[in-house]
Amino acid sequence: MSDDLLARALDRHAPLSPGDLTALAADPELRARLATLLAFDDDLDRGLSPERADFANRMQRVVNRPKTNRFRREVASRARRQSPWRRYLPVGLGLAASFMVALLVWLRPGPSAIRAWSPTATEQVTLAQGQRLTFAAGARAHLAEHDMLVLETGTVTVEVPPNARGWQVQTAHTVITVHGTRFQVVVSAERTLVFLQHGNVQIVNPRGSLDLAPGEQAEVGLDMPPRLVPPRLVTPRLVTPNDPDPKAPILSHPGADGPVDLPMSPELAHLEDHDYTLAVWYRGRAWPSPFAPDVTDYAAILVRFGWTCGLLQNSDGRIIAQYFLADRTPVGRAARQSLPTGSWHHLAQVVSPERGSLRFYIDGRLEADNTWKPGAAHFDHGDEPWRIGHSSPGTWEAQGSTRQVRIYARALSDEEISELARDAPP
Repeated sequence: MSDDLLARALDRHAPLSPGDLTALAADPELRARLATLLAFDDDLDRGLSPERADFANRMQRVVNRPKTNRFRREVASRARRQSPWRRYLPVGLGLAASFMVALLVWLRPGPSAIRAWSPTATEQVTLAQGQRLTFAAGARAHLAEHDMLVLETGTVTVEVPPNARGWQVQTAHTVITVHGTRFQVVVSAERTLVFLQHGNVQIVNPRGSLDLAPGEQAEVGLDMPPRLVPPRLVTPRLVTPNDPDPKAPILSHPGADGPVDLPMSPELAHLEDHDYTLAVWYRGRAWPSPFAPDVTDYAAILVRFGWTCGLLQNSDGRIIAQYFLADRTPVGRAARQSLPTGSWHHLAQVVSPERGSLRFYIDGRLEADNTWKPGAAHFDHGDEPWRIGHSSPGTWEAQGSTRQVRIYARALSDEEISELARDAPP
């Protein structure tokens, strides 16, 4: 009986009857024999018609399902034994990702003391976004965040470029929010002073707030709101390692018979922020020509281009000591008489933004002077360098020669100017 059933089962042209299926279901040993025969037959006759193959597959699903499931389990178990990394790879990747996230969080700078300063001499620092900080000796400050400077005591002059808008300076009395500007902060135990040179800043404390305009100064304390006070700009002297003498010029140049662009330095870039002196020997071969305005109508002797400041000569032969405020108001002065050509003359210009004064000398004698509101902001020349013999390439070229060019980061006295002029001309 069982052999007939197996023969009928191996016949691929007709399905088994319900009775044959019932008998197979009731006899596990018979099902096992049939499964072996079907597998052997399938290996020998893979090239038979699709109908036979389909019949064999149907029989395997009906009578050999337990063996099929067991086979699948054995295959899965063998795969796990042969390739254990497949089981643990997802877990390993997850652990590695968690470790990297934890490492990045641990390495991220904390919220305080990213950098700190307590200079014993004037120190200038440039931060990542271009903020330039000039600390006076005795100041104490630190970066609490990448966009906040905490000034504990002392004086700092801050220049913040437009791309760093929203940068803040915090003191014990107030928080100052910066909007692309240059300003100075002075902190004592009783109050904070803020002087704005250009741009705009907002001063806020629990008692109130105040928006400063260029040239204005405010004070604020713990128990008082910000309020305007007469401006006074503190002017720390910048001393370089190669220039230990505070009375020495920050630049000495031998002069030339043609145009020269002076190399830019932090001291020269911010020269007009504090008192300074320009001094030069000049010999003109001819006066400037008035027939090409803005090209040849002036001779730039020692100047900074823009709203040009410094020493220049007009087409009447008169020397001008020029200086512009932030609103482009000229406060310079011109000589009373024309300067003769063909001979050497000593020229000097002394400017004090803190006192609001300008003095102009020819051959050691005071030629003219002027005053304006003390502490008023000056015109910002940006990255323009100081130049000798021209204001910019091809413009206001001097028809003459210069010698012994000196620039000081302080206001020389009348006696010091006279001493420079008494030196033998070159």
